[in-house]
Amino acid sequence: MWRHQDETTDKLLGMSEATVKRRVGTFLKARRRKKGLTVTRPSHLKRIVPIFTGPWDDKPPGWGQIDTVLHSNSSSGDAVYTLNYTEMRPRC
Repeated sequence: MWRHQDETTDKLLGMSEATVKRRVGTFLKARRRKKGLTVTRPSHLKRIVPIFTGPWDDKPPGWGQIDTVLHSNSSSGDAVYTLNYTEMRPRC
């Protein structure tokens, strides 16, 4: 089943296991599709709008946090923005 020249076989057999893993790993990384790339930059609003980091136990109804997310296949194609509101209710 091995259809390569003897020189290629000798070079592969002369490599250490760690070298083979490292070389094959770079090929696998290149073939993987990159996911989770961001096209947005942090806004200056982060410095203006306060972010609550304290305990949520004593907050009244209607107290929550809002977040926006951009869903897109490319930075120049169609995109959808979603708005997520999470209300923290007291434990019962």
